[in-house]
Amino acid sequence: RTTKTPSNTSSTKGSTTSIKNSPYAGKVRITSKGSAASAIQVNQEYITLQNTTRDEYIAISGWKLVNGRDSRYYSTSSSTQLIYYKPDSVVIPSGTRYLTGKTKNTLSLIVLAPKDRAHIVTGKMPNQSPYAIPSSFKLNKCVGYIEALSLYKFTPAVSLQCPAPSKEADINNLEQSCYDYVRRLSRCHTPEFRVVEGIDYVDSTTGLSEYCKRYVRERFSYDGCLTRHTSDEDFLSPIWYVYLNYSHQLWNVNRDRILLYDAQGKLVDEL
Repeated sequence: RTTKTPSNTSSTKGSTTSIKNSPYAGKVRITSKGSAASAIQVNQEYITLQNTTRDEYIAISGWKLVNGRDSRYYSTSSSTQLIYYKPDSVVIPSGTRYLTGKTKNTLSLIVLAPKDRAHIVTGKMPNQSPYAIPSSFKLNKCVGYIEALSLYKFTPAVSLQCPAPSKEADINNLEQSCYDYVRRLSRCHTPEFRVVEGIDYVDSTTGLSEYCKRYVRERFSYDGCLTRHTSDEDFLSPIWYVYLNYSHQLWNVNRDRILLYDAQGKLVDEL
């Protein structure tokens, strides 16, 4: 749409504050603009929502995020004509509570428990090998194993707080050389197995028994962590990583409006 205005006159379209008429207004809030004001790559652009209630579980799948492209005019080659565009609108998808690291995951509504947060990433996780991240997911205590791999970079970064190898329940059953190696392992580190000039190395360590190498291989990776810790009471974090899989930058780095609408199209919050 266009409008004619003198070349020395500035004009804006949407300067009034919207009325938050959703029953979820004040319950789910845009608590952070994240990297929206700085990132230009869709896989690094995110904002954060939070369920601020004490006792309500709120499903946000099917809600919409809308930018403010229609809130400001854009100049054209004509000095007497300005133009504004329709806003971009993206629906929040479903997700999985248990990220398997494989191409298939059980999807369901993304439900924010009380005080849960959701990092809403505009794009997607670009790398899919060796672990596939095809959908939005709830963070767990093992995802640090994926974050620590050189080909992966979550936005925002995942804290490397995997279960400590030195505190595994059966570590005291190991022979001394294996025990010493495991005690030195860092959290979230996946050991590298290689052969150099006929000598087996696990990271920079040699001389480990076949039993020890099997023990290490089976436990200290994302798969191994899932096998041993999925039933832990603290396995799941109060954080979701939500990928919109949108191909274009959603938020303008100079100035923008972030509007959140519920599934009935009613305004929940804006920033």
